[in-house]
Amino acid sequence: MTRLRGRSCRQVVAAAGVVIVALLVGACSSSSSTPTAPTTTTPAPTPAPAPDPAPDPAPAPAPVVAELSALSLSSGSVVGQSQPTATITLTAAAPSGGAVIRLETTNSDVAKIPGSTITIAAGATSTTFRVDTATVPTRTTVTLTATYAGIAKTADLIVTLPTPRASFTVTSPTKGTDACLLIDQGDQLDCRLDARASLGVLTRWSWLFTAADRQIANRTEATYGEIDTGGCPFVEDAPAKTDDQGRYVDMTIQLEVQDRDGSQSPTVTRSVKLYTNDYCGF
Repeated sequence: MTRLRGRSCRQVVAAAGVVIVALLVGACSSSSSTPTAPTTTTPAPTPAPAPDPAPDPAPAPAPVVAELSALSLSSGSVVGQSQPTATITLTAAAPSGGAVIRLETTNSDVAKIPGSTITIAAGATSTTFRVDTATVPTRTTVTLTATYAGIAKTADLIVTLPTPRASFTVTSPTKGTDACLLIDQGDQLDCRLDARASLGVLTRWSWLFTAADRQIANRTEATYGEIDTGGCPFVEDAPAKTDDQGRYVDMTIQLEVQDRDGSQSPTVTRSVKLYTNDYCGF
């Protein structure tokens, strides 16, 4: 091997390495390769439009003010000792804490209310209460008043007498129950009429006697004796019958009673045997 003049072996190797690297770089740059695809740039998204501003909230509705609407009764006319129901109604629900209603009556002895006030509960529109009525001597009208927030409502309650009812018995001292006997030559009846079982505040007892003829008697007492027939025409044309007590004709006795207010009862009728006692052609 020829000795390189003026250079060391290490320097020669290093120079050779530089040459080799240079050749390799040149070969890589000159060789063919797959073309690189062009870079696609994605456009920036269009920003969304800003939302419309929220509308102003609607104003809150004004609160509904409850007012007194009505005072009503379950019945406008009752017999004393009855207990009708009264109802108070508002136009809207009662406010928080309830609606305090003032109550009044023109006659607390006849129509008694539960107190001077009554409360309708919060959120409710009505309430009821009981009216206690007393026995009255005659028909009486009482006015009830409910007041709330300056508004008053009234209702009239009529308290009446008990409905009159007629009831009576017939007794002859000689012939017994439901029988009469002609006496005084046929001018009178011996039987006694007792209507004390009739009901009501009564002022009149109206009697009607019917055989062949009719006789009317209006009395102011519940018992009746010494009954006039008006004479023999009362029985003369009536068909005669006979039983173990003798000859008799059929007679009806009717009673209708009337109270202090003029109310009349239904008519009550009893059929009796009128024994002729051999008077008036029998």
